[in-house]
Amino acid sequence: MVGTPCLPGRADRYLRLAQAQYKYGLVDYLIVIDAERPLLANQLSLAQAVNSHMAASIQLIKALGGGWNPSEDPSARLR
Repeated sequence: MVGTPCLPGRADRYLRLAQAQYKYGLVDYLIVIDAERPLLANQLSLAQAVNSHMAASIQLIKALGGGWNPSEDPSARLR
């Protein structure tokens, strides 16, 4: 994904190695595609974990009272 931090681990290193080997003609592009698969799976898992975290945060806020009403905000009265 463009703009996301590089995930640490072997998947990233394997992809870079496969890309370098392809660049110099040592392997065909299928190796690069196979190297992308675990990295993309890791990125998908990260996105799903972030989504689950956000959903849990929303559920917690709802369980604790459902949020706030701007008209009841004490700082809004001072303006």
